[in-house]
Amino acid sequence: MKVALISDCYPPRVGGIESQVRDLARRLVDAGHDVEVLTATNGTDGSTQGAREVVDGITVHRLGTRVPFGLPVNPGGRDLLRDRLQAGGFDVAHAHVGVISPFAVDGGDVALELGIPLTVTWHCVLGAWEPVVRRLGHAERWAEAGAALHGVSEMAAEQVRSLAPGATVTVLHNGIDAGAWRTDDGEPTSERRPPHTGRPGGTEPTVAAPDAADEMVLEEQPLRVVLAMRFTPRKRPLSVIGIVRRARGRAAVPITLEICGGGPLLAPVRAAVRRRGWSDWVSLPGRIDRASLVAHYRAADVYLASSRFESFGIAALEGRTVGLPVVALRGSGAEDFVSDGITGLVRDGDEGLVDGLVELAHDRALLARLRAHNERVPPAQDWSRIVRDVEQEYARARRLLAGGTEGRHTETVNHWLVRVEAVDGVGRTVVTVRLEHGADPVQVLAKQGWDVVGGVEVRQEDLTVVIVLRVEPLDVLRGAAEPTAAADRPVEDGLTPAEIAAATPYQRVAVYALVESEHGLLLTELSDRTWRPGEWTLPGGGIDPGESALAALHREVWEETDQVIDEVEFLGVLSNHWIGRAPGGRVEDFHAVRLYYRGRCRHPSAPVVHDTDGSTASAAWVPRTRLEAVPVASSLAPALAQWLD
Repeated sequence: MKVALISDCYPPRVGGIESQVRDLARRLVDAGHDVEVLTATNGTDGSTQGAREVVDGITVHRLGTRVPFGLPVNPGGRDLLRDRLQAGGFDVAHAHVGVISPFAVDGGDVALELGIPLTVTWHCVLGAWEPVVRRLGHAERWAEAGAALHGVSEMAAEQVRSLAPGATVTVLHNGIDAGAWRTDDGEPTSERRPPHTGRPGGTEPTVAAPDAADEMVLEEQPLRVVLAMRFTPRKRPLSVIGIVRRARGRAAVPITLEICGGGPLLAPVRAAVRRRGWSDWVSLPGRIDRASLVAHYRAADVYLASSRFESFGIAALEGRTVGLPVVALRGSGAEDFVSDGITGLVRDGDEGLVDGLVELAHDRALLARLRAHNERVPPAQDWSRIVRDVEQEYARARRLLAGGTEGRHTETVNHWLVRVEAVDGVGRTVVTVRLEHGADPVQVLAKQGWDVVGGVEVRQEDLTVVIVLRVEPLDVLRGAAEPTAAADRPVEDGLTPAEIAAATPYQRVAVYALVESEHGLLLTELSDRTWRPGEWTLPGGGIDPGESALAALHREVWEETDQVIDEVEFLGVLSNHWIGRAPGGRVEDFHAVRLYYRGRCRHPSAPVVHDTDGSTASAAWVPRTRLEAVPVASSLAPALAQWLD
């Protein structure tokens, strides 16, 4: 696919949108697409007015002009955009919009005039500009013309929905190279941290693993707060320092602050810190490169996401990816990757942020648990997943422009490709097949003459999950089960025929644990965020991008029940297919591919649900004698019949 990325801002200019568009261009090229960038940002040599550069192997059209301060604007840019878009042979145009983005807005208008499918990413918090943007009307105009609109977070998307009532506005997160931020050598970040610092630039003795004799020492360790920002009025750096100063006044242990980054307010803020005598606990190292920033994050305890004007918060996501718990504002874009009590704390307003910092300063067990989770579980916003989501938006834009409606989706939203391998009794591979959307792996193999008798293993190769099953020749007298017809798929009550016809195909690979102890079978109750609230199933959930099946299994069991399991054995796979409404509101043609494991819990305890905002309402050990009285989910019954000895 040939893609035109349209953005007012692009390197060498420095900023969030610029970095995201550059990284997206690189990732799309890696995925096999032909990408060109059209921007109003002048080149490193000042090139403007249509000059072409090749940067990182990508053609960049410099369509700006010479204006004071190098601002990325060009009043005559519309004609240049029309010439380049018309001559480029593009399959889709992707405009990136901030609060005020005249060049990207012109690019979106021209693309639709030329009949080029358009998708638009909104990167901004409109705030006081919302009435102005509403009057300009480009969001509603684009939606009516058949553009695919989305925001970089649920908060950003909700703004766009208010600007374009009736339009389907999705969420397309910013991306991150999780591997580049997590570690350089494979060691967990918690094992690479330098000694605690009592003040910026100073050091204290390294503290060993805690025991009873060390409790007093641990209590006196400072809480080291870090964040990265551009020093501008919108980021309110002095207010950030004020938040930490108030937390210091209430905490029983020292709290230090380090703000990394540059910008026009850096020098005045440094002067204010010196003048007010805060230099012993506030550090302002300025703009540093990524490798240095990783080191600073590893030396800290918590990331403070304090900005009220962050539509997403890529810097906070980078801190969370390194392993830092994030204290974030409720209602900000950071809520898309900060789950309260799981990856950080979500609090209301500045005083809530103060409360969160004080809580972590005093509750080091909570701090350690949040950090351990973040180090173990990478975020879902890795580029490996985001590129696929972008491709889905490009396909949606092409459908919208062609038909004027969402229409029937033909592409499956799937963060993993699924392959099934069947091996016979001597370990010889007899069948290898890709599992298509809606297909049942047992039925697929039965149609080829093989009966599944057990699970062998689950392998992961890049973005592919390989399910290896042991088979034997099918009993010809018994024959294969008839595959479920599309018309027989269960459909959630209340959906209209139009919603059913436009349901998005979604194939989800998930893991589930069958765990027994002397207390019974470990079960979880489905919450009201699911289609079947009040029913019970096994602990488990989806495999995140970049995560192994086993890591997902251990994470899900802990998040949903607080239990730790070992001696894990792969049992096999079951599949379900239905149409229903997802928690986010989207109607999905849902294909569940469920991988079942047996695990042992050496030290069972009273179950606790840590992921309190998800699909689990409660968890319990249920004795076998009481199983018949429990309302089990339809997916659980066949699993118990097959694998509960």
